[in-house]
Amino acid sequence: MLFLQVESSSPRFSGAVFGFVFAVAWDVVKNNRREAREERRALQLLRSEVIANIALLELIQEQLSKDSELAKENKELVPPLPLLPTRAWESVHLAGGLSDDREQLAQELRETYLVVTILNQRIQARETYRAMNQAMSNYGARRQILNRDLLESVEKVLDRFRAHLKQLAP
Repeated sequence: MLFLQVESSSPRFSGAVFGFVFAVAWDVVKNNRREAREERRALQLLRSEVIANIALLELIQEQLSKDSELAKENKELVPPLPLLPTRAWESVHLAGGLSDDREQLAQELRETYLVVTILNQRIQARETYRAMNQAMSNYGARRQILNRDLLESVEKVLDRFRAHLKQLAP
């Protein structure tokens, strides 16, 4: 009798094993699809931020050039320089970064956003300098030097973002 019970429970056991294996495989497929969707979303988010940063950097270049010309005449461009957003990168970084096959891109983006953070701080320092030192006799000349240094940094970051835009193309 015991032999018959084992034989009759064998289809149940194999059905349970098959069901378990099928459930695990389905979970793996769902997880891979979800991760692929999240990565596509992250790349789209990064791409849109890179495009916005390129436009802002071009605007900053234009404003710095104008301000340097005006500084020669002891005039100044009134609007402050905009800061570059970094939220998309922070969001992607906090969500676990990019997939392993995009590790090189992730490393390059990490380095670029570090430079952007420093550039944002330099822009803020420039605005503080403008607000606090307008009474100096050499204010215009110093502002030209600050603008020239910032322009060099902006050009480097702009080149990096343009390269990233090519890498993030859909």
